[in-house]
Amino acid sequence: MLKTVTEATKYIVDTVKESDSEQVLDENIVSGIIEDLLLEKLEDIISPEDVQEIVAHADDEEYISSYTQNKIPNYYTILNDIVKEVLTDYITETE
Repeated sequence: MLKTVTEATKYIVDTVKESDSEQVLDENIVSGIIEDLLLEKLEDIISPEDVQEIVAHADDEEYISSYTQNKIPNYYTILNDIVKEVLTDYITETE
């Protein structure tokens, strides 16, 4: 199970590369997409103060992982669902 945005990003980039060795995704772009989708899905679950806390510590992934795990019991499930969504969208767009 993926636990951080970095792990999720690496998984997506590696999976795409395995399926099409000529296709290389920019990790920064993939990471940004994951972060945007994550905040979008969490905005109904967490308070604006929580969002500010996460954004304020954007560079400290260990802190964010711990914070979100404590505040959102199904955080890892949400993150893994986002990975599936991004990969599905990528496969759909490339066909």
